[in-house]
Amino acid sequence: NEEHFTYQNKLLSLNSMTSHNLVNVLRNVTFVVLIWYFGGQSISAAGIVSIGMLYAFVDYLNRLFQPVTDIVNQLAQLEQARVASERV
Repeated sequence: NEEHFTYQNKLLSLNSMTSHNLVNVLRNVTFVVLIWYFGGQSISAAGIVSIGMLYAFVDYLNRLFQPVTDIVNQLAQLEQARVASERV
């Protein structure tokens, strides 16, 4: 029972450190920086970046972060599989 308890605590800390929420925060910060930088350029300059171009950048970033999110979500399952293999 003690071994199971320590395993669950390790799994909980792994989930909290590498949660998909962390990846979402990084993605959202990247979106804000991108929109702030290019949106400010678009307003202040001669319209170098159009709204469509800004949407394309955000869409590309979303497609870039999706595999990272999937990998992070599978870390907990990988840890569970590792512990289960040790029991066998």
